Amino acid sequence: MYMRQCLTHPEHGYYTSRDPLGARGDFITSPEISQMFGEMIGVWFFALWLVQGKPASVNFVEFGPGKGTLMFDAMRSFGRLLNKREDPAKVKLNIVFVEASHVLRQRQAALLGDSDVDATGEFWKAKHRWGGDLLWVDTEKDVFEITHESDTNFIIAHEFFDALPINKFVKVDDGTWREIHVDQHPDTGELCLVRTPHETPMCSIVKTNPRYSTVPAGTVVEVSPDTAMYTATISQLITRNEKSTGGALIVDYGPKMGVPSNTLRGIKDHKIVNPFHDPGEVDLSADVDFQAVAQAAIDAADVSVVGPVDQGDFLEQVGMGTRLKQLEKHVKTENEREILMTGYKRLVEKNGASMGKIYKFMGIVPKGVEVPIGFDPLTKNDY
Repeated sequence: MYMRQCLTHPEHGYYTSRDPLGARGDFITSPEISQMFGEMIGVWFFALWLVQGKPASVNFVEFGPGKGTLMFDAMRSFGRLLNKREDPAKVKLNIVFVEASHVLRQRQAALLGDSDVDATGEFWKAKHRWGGDLLWVDTEKDVFEITHESDTNFIIAHEFFDALPINKFVKVDDGTWREIHVDQHPDTGELCLVRTPHETPMCSIVKTNPRYSTVPAGTVVEVSPDTAMYTATISQLITRNEKSTGGALIVDYGPKMGVPSNTLRGIKDHKIVNPFHDPGEVDLSADVDFQAVAQAAIDAADVSVVGPVDQGDFLEQVGMGTRLKQLEKHVKTENEREILMTGYKRLVEKNGASMGKIYKFMGIVPKGVEVPIGFDPLTKNDY
């Protein structure tokens, strides 16, 4: 599959061969814009931890953790709240990174580890700055192997699902489906999209799903089988223990409702580019189908789904405005104040190049758990 090879090929894949993040990379993510983003994630999980009876053994699991910035800020926030209310010695907090890139593993180890470690092996375990275990695994299935059934799993997937491979299909005039493949143009030799002349076995994905039965002819839809697989694992992890403690946050971009169509894009030097330009050197992404995520979560385990809600609304409800005022008291220069305010506005505002409306938050919790902060109870979906 084109997307999979371009992004995760062991030697030439975009994510496995470099650090793509930050001003010197091809894109910048919310945690790199302001520490407040990760801190609000920590606040959300702390509120969930309180609601669920303060479980004593917690794994913070992150899918696609980048440089580790989000987890660093979330753990710092969670730890600060924990120290105010409880004896931290009574709670064990582990960190598990689902990360295939050895380049990024080393960045994560340098930021969160309590000492210099080599995180480039198949499996590495260290201690993190807050005293618990820091572990890396290659796949989501490995999380089951290195954690205990009695543990509480708090999971975050930030800008993870948008990079999962998609399949594209188009509905033709007679109501049947055709798969859309990446091929080489016979005249120019350039990569391009082509429609198969007949239905392929993969067409059964859309042919058998009621969501697509009423779409008109000519509709192009994008489906990510990997999204369903990862979501199922997340649901199973947060319902693994007998006490039904756990929860997950999915943060990404895509429509709240409806099916994504023709959203495959390339990103290079902070600009949108042709996704078929320079394979392996360009980041590829597609809008996340949040409805498909919700359905896969509920099909896999006894969970409830909340959201998606706009990122700006979530961050404000969790307390980002209050945190901004706290940080403003400690700035020493007008330049520092401007940086702080610019980051805040970019994350919460809903106009221009800001992220407040483009990005969405979705929560997954065990069935029967109180709706966490940041989500209107009316956004709860039992599908």
